[in-house]
Amino acid sequence: MTAKCYHHIDSNYCAWYIQIKRKATHGHWEITRFTKKHICLVHIHQNKHQNMTSKFFSKLISHLVANDLEIPLLKVIQEVQVKLQMGCTYKRAWYAQKFAIERVFGSWEITFSILPKYLHAICGKWQEYTLPCSHANAVCRDNGTRPDAYVPDIYSRETYQSIFYLVGHEDFWRDAPYNLTFYPPNMNNQRGRKKGTRFRAKMNYRNPDSPPRCSRCRMPGQSRKNCKNPSSSNV
Repeated sequence: MTAKCYHHIDSNYCAWYIQIKRKATHGHWEITRFTKKHICLVHIHQNKHQNMTSKFFSKLISHLVANDLEIPLLKVIQEVQVKLQMGCTYKRAWYAQKFAIERVFGSWEITFSILPKYLHAICGKWQEYTLPCSHANAVCRDNGTRPDAYVPDIYSRETYQSIFYLVGHEDFWRDAPYNLTFYPPNMNNQRGRKKGTRFRAKMNYRNPDSPPRCSRCRMPGQSRKNCKNPSSSNV
């Protein structure tokens, strides 16, 4: 079985050629002859060429998109004209820019698939301990960056290689040119039970429309003072 280029026979001769054969020994197909490159592109200067697709143009402008994400379409058309000596429509240039962005930065589907990994980085451990957490390390691994680049300088070896002088005993301290007066803290102890500091949920608050409940027998409509029922613990 053989396959040739579309322009193998016409005046714009192209040498692209492949030949495959099925071996009787193992039953698999093998390539016996193959010519990789198309040479018909340099001879045909028309917009209707079957190889002049938007994905093909995206390979030519990938380096431009990597440097400038908002590259104008006019520059894309000029780049195609300079490299291939042929015209490019506005529609093909728009799709070429879209495919080039997906080639360099990835598609929207891939971005949304890895988005949950980035959202896990808001666990708060990084902000609390000032060290990259396990989620931040996973993000650095996906990006190909080193986590130690986000570690503060106080944990680096260069910080502790500096010279630190000891304070010494207080008998050798110099007298300060000013006097410091320390007063006891101003604390106002209010009467009654101290207010709790924990965050209360909705279930911790009593419904104001519900009747009062006795703290002894747990029956509604009465209080501990006028309760005549035995305690719930003795029932």
